[in-house]
Amino acid sequence: CILWTTDPPLYFHPLIEAAPLYDHLFCLGTEAIELLDSAGIKGAQWLPMACDPEYHHPVECSLEDKERYGNDIVFVGSYYPERASIFETISEFDLAIWGPGWENLRSDSPLRRCIKGAHTTPADWLKIYSASKIILATHYHDPENRFPVYQASPRVFEALACGAFMICDDQRDVFSLFKDGEDLVRFFDASDLIDKVRHYLAHPEERGKIAAMGYRNVL
Repeated sequence: CILWTTDPPLYFHPLIEAAPLYDHLFCLGTEAIELLDSAGIKGAQWLPMACDPEYHHPVECSLEDKERYGNDIVFVGSYYPERASIFETISEFDLAIWGPGWENLRSDSPLRRCIKGAHTTPADWLKIYSASKIILATHYHDPENRFPVYQASPRVFEALACGAFMICDDQRDVFSLFKDGEDLVRFFDASDLIDKVRHYLAHPEERGKIAAMGYRNVL
């Protein structure tokens, strides 16, 4: 009997209560292993996400697809206020946001013009990742710092498998799997993100080299 924990540990107490009933424990993020270990539950193993090249792969985009799905910078994922505050600092660029919850932006947010759609299919993701120059990855963190979140989101693996160039926040599990500046690029704060967006938009050959290495290594 196997338990695989996949969500950030926002409501982790039920998992701690249930975990001893299982034969094997697997965790999407290493933070869950630490939380289980601190509760005296040993033997949990890290099992991160992955890509499946049958489903996650580069696609040829028509001119119509490029017009609809292609932007200089793209984020695919849910709205969080912390994400919005970071993305607002790069709203002057050609930024597109796809995902649920972004209608909750404050009415005067400059990101409102960047919202493309609340729901995307896997076929949409392939075109978005294949047609855009920079894919952003940011991860959920508890705004009150009650618990850590180290896990690598599925979009990291999916976007790299589409041959996309990715800029990712400083997430521990991501950079234990992939190398900064070789497979993808790390940013530390909003100012650093602005600098790296400007640099890599101006250097397409460097961007392409990193994307090709990330594609090879994620597979």
